[in-house]
Amino acid sequence: MALIPLNFGAERMGLLQLNDRREGMFSPEIIAQWERLAGYLSVAISRSQSGDALRESEERFRVMANSIPQLAWIARAEGYIYWYNQRWYEYTGTTPEQMEDCGWQSVHDPEVLPKVLEQWKASITTGRPFDMVFPLRGADGCFRQFLTRVMPMMDSAGQIFQRFGTNTDITERMDMEGELRKSRDELELRVQERTAELNSYMAKLEQSNQALQDFASIAAHDLKEPLRKVISFGNMLRQKSGDSLGQSGNDYLNRILHATGRMQSLLKGLLDYSRIATTSEPFKEVDLSDIIGGVLSDLEARIVMTGGEVRVETLPVISADPTQMRQLFQNLIGNALKFHKRGEKPMVQVRSVSKPDSRYQIIVEDSGIGFEEQYLDKIFAPFQRLHGKDEYEGTGMGLAICKKIVERHGGSITAKSAHGEGASFIITLPIQRTARQTS
Repeated sequence: MALIPLNFGAERMGLLQLNDRREGMFSPEIIAQWERLAGYLSVAISRSQSGDALRESEERFRVMANSIPQLAWIARAEGYIYWYNQRWYEYTGTTPEQMEDCGWQSVHDPEVLPKVLEQWKASITTGRPFDMVFPLRGADGCFRQFLTRVMPMMDSAGQIFQRFGTNTDITERMDMEGELRKSRDELELRVQERTAELNSYMAKLEQSNQALQDFASIAAHDLKEPLRKVISFGNMLRQKSGDSLGQSGNDYLNRILHATGRMQSLLKGLLDYSRIATTSEPFKEVDLSDIIGGVLSDLEARIVMTGGEVRVETLPVISADPTQMRQLFQNLIGNALKFHKRGEKPMVQVRSVSKPDSRYQIIVEDSGIGFEEQYLDKIFAPFQRLHGKDEYEGTGMGLAICKKIVERHGGSITAKSAHGEGASFIITLPIQRTARQTS
């Protein structure tokens, strides 16, 4: 008995057993011959096993390719397509016989086919992947859009030995993208139209506001002179003929003078309101602590008369119109002193709070009569009052002027209050602001 190893390279594939009962039958020469034969047999066995493995691998690949939803196919290195998956035949309604040679071209759109062939040939020549969107005709005769991608497959030497291609149906996606583009274009058109309408409206509104401001300014200015004459002649009448008018006549005269004086105050408020945007100064660095100091100096007589106290914390430096800032805080602090509770000394506090995005809140708090917050919008409207003119003097323009000044500075103003519990006016202003005029 003799054992001859079956080796393929470094791999031991098995043993070849030789049996002969006769002695001396396995001479070195005979063994050498069987070893050569074992070498040939090892190569044949290896090739057979590789072929089986290759066929098994290809079968697994085809099963996988038949299970995917895409159309799939395999081409040789030179571009000849020799295998299609089942999904291809189901979609196109073709047979393997119809797909022989260049049968695949029959399901292409004739108008698009030349571009497909041009790009396909370029991919084969350069070895680059193929990527293109084109229509394919289905079994129902209708074309649908497919994203086609082809990847070259390399052997161990780096050479292309075949190409694997897929066709993915993207018809619905392209339809959706088309609808989205259409909707976007329609939206952009509507936005442009709406923007044009808004710009036109804003231009007309600005013109209207400017005309209204001009009218208010001219009317207030032109009416002041007749009122001065009425007041002047009324005073002259009282001085020269007061005794002859009698009690009733003097009462009527006093009513006339009081009404004209009130009208004069209303015209001044209207003129101040209209001038906020038209006679403003350029913005510059303003220390609000200095502004409040000047306001308190102007209000010194009222503070002494009411026995009030005004406490001012350190306030920020901002970019603003100094004259309008002085007018703003003169109105607010003046109101806080005016609307105090009967028999109580007014207490006013002015403080600031730093806010995000480079803004400050300036808060003016008082211990006065307060108001119901349901009237919050009303108190900032021109000529609006919550109290009778016999209770508290004024024209109802102070807070309207404050609101317009704050808005011109790019800020906002609001208030918190309850009846009998004082009020807090909260002004939010940016630290830096380029001067502008608002309608």
